[in-house]
Amino acid sequence: MDFYTAGANAAARDARRDEIADDLWCQGEEADALGQTSASIGTEMVVRLLLGMPADISWRFAHRGQPAPKPERSSSGGTRLIGALAIIFGVSWATVVILFTTIGPSIWTGSVGYLAVVLSSGGSLVFAVAVAAMIVEFQDRLRIVSGIGGLLAAFGAFLSVTGQLVGIGLLLPVGSTLLIWDLARAGVFSRSLALVHAISGLMLFVLIVIAVTASDTNAAGSEFFALSLPYMLTWIALGVSLLRGVPTAQQTATWGLKGRGR
Repeated sequence: MDFYTAGANAAARDARRDEIADDLWCQGEEADALGQTSASIGTEMVVRLLLGMPADISWRFAHRGQPAPKPERSSSGGTRLIGALAIIFGVSWATVVILFTTIGPSIWTGSVGYLAVVLSSGGSLVFAVAVAAMIVEFQDRLRIVSGIGGLLAAFGAFLSVTGQLVGIGLLLPVGSTLLIWDLARAGVFSRSLALVHAISGLMLFVLIVIAVTASDTNAAGSEFFALSLPYMLTWIALGVSLLRGVPTAQQTATWGLKGRGR
């Protein structure tokens, strides 16, 4: 059976296996009702196999390499709210990054300083709320490690408000990577988007290393823009993905935050 259905997409493979299993069950029930012997059943199975080979071969070629149908997506008020919050965070922090690159450290003073503080602090708060809501919304699909990672990311966002680089450079990217990667495993996000998010998190970590070791803050401005902006953009992409909805059909096993199998 595995060889016969190999190469077909999961939906077609499972449907074909169920169909064959149902046919065999019905034949077994009919044989029991008629009181057939084992030899008679075996002969009937061989004849059925030979007569059904053309149809089986035809099905095999028809479904060979056929792409799997795209899963249906469902959207709820919770997922749309989380998506909107993720977009707001990404846009607010991306704006701060662009302002910093354009104006320099002086963005924290004068009239622009008020805008920068509101965007950075407000963005951090929005991020914390979005991550907490994400953990609650998808708690039945998360492992406990990724849930803790999300909480660490939210804590890192709060630390960033006070200027603690460990929050931005370590807790934020590492925690969010654990969370998003696990949600991708559960089918909430695509694997490719989770991978891009992980890479952008690594770039954010490198940014903090540059900022800590650079003697000239202004000289590190271009690196700040180049290395931190992708992380913000991935959050915008994650938000858009949630606004589009979450795939309803999940092919992977999921685990509750308490570690119980479903």
